Amino acid sequence: MIQIQTKLKVNDNSGIKIGQCIKIYKSKVGKIGDTILISAKKLRLNQKKKVKIIKVNKPLGTRIFGPITSEFRKQKNFKILSLSSNIL
Repeated sequence: MIQIQTKLKVNDNSGIKIGQCIKIYKSKVGKIGDTILISAKKLRLNQKKKVKIIKVNKPLGTRIFGPITSEFRKQKNFKILSLSSNIL
């Protein structure tokens, strides 16, 4: 369960280590597989690349570290499925 102001660990190569939830789209409480907007609170070392904000429904990272759940398959979110190495 994700609410506004929840701190989250990010497991991709976007350069963000810890983020904080700002907005949850489509409901007041987020679940696995929901789209949320986060603010970067802590960056990984040597992260000096400027990030251009694009208002398209695409993830910022190009790889996902660790397993993801099969909820993404039920929602037909194949972009996330192809980025991950393991599916639970």
